[in-house]
Amino acid sequence: MPLLSLRGMTKRFGGLPAVDAVDLDVEHQGIVALIGPNGAGKSTLLSLVSGGQRPTHSRSLTLDGRSLLGLAPNRIRRAGIGTVTQTPSRFASLTVREEVAIGARFGTAPRPTMAGALQEADEAVEFVGLAARARDPVSTLTLHEARLLGLARALAGRPQLLLADEVMAGLTTGELDQAIALFRRLRDEKQIAVLWVEHVMSAVEALADRVVVMDVGRIIADGPANEVRRDPSVVTAYLGVPAGGGGDALGS
Repeated sequence: MPLLSLRGMTKRFGGLPAVDAVDLDVEHQGIVALIGPNGAGKSTLLSLVSGGQRPTHSRSLTLDGRSLLGLAPNRIRRAGIGTVTQTPSRFASLTVREEVAIGARFGTAPRPTMAGALQEADEAVEFVGLAARARDPVSTLTLHEARLLGLARALAGRPQLLLADEVMAGLTTGELDQAIALFRRLRDEKQIAVLWVEHVMSAVEALADRVVVMDVGRIIADGPANEVRRDPSVVTAYLGVPAGGGGDALGS
């Protein structure tokens, strides 16, 4: 049984489908990269999984066999799904440690005591490499550090699945290498699966077990990166050349 399974996931805005009857599975400890042109529906799909938006229609949405359809975002989070975004929100008056403790308090049940939450926070901050900043105000963090903070906050909630939305955009080469290594450790050491929207193709090719390509709300390809990059429908979606016209959609 896959960890995450969704069937017939559909979201319409004014009659137009942003996500159109999508079926998708994410295996336990799998890293699945969700790619596609701008406006393909990738971030909307993540929002439907996290409960940030309600589907227009869906046959099923389950995590480890448990239905999540109709649940509020806080209940989905407590069921075992964490979220990290490209521009994570921050409580400017809190320290790094305090903000990460909030993630522990409102993560997977049962809810820890405040002392327990702070211990979870210390472990998460250490894991992502922010221990030296633990008592600094979150307002002083760089963009890269803010993303690490968002990851630590999600990790402190003890998720089974992490939803990540373009968290590697704009990073330097060194920061990107650090982020790739960190996500590998999430899978290998924490046994956390990842469903990850990304445009940084070097990171996708280095990290993803599977690459799922969306275009106009639908999945058009699903498989290893080296196969997906040569799929004619993917080339058409990215480059606008006719299917079968050659090319490599993901670059070299």
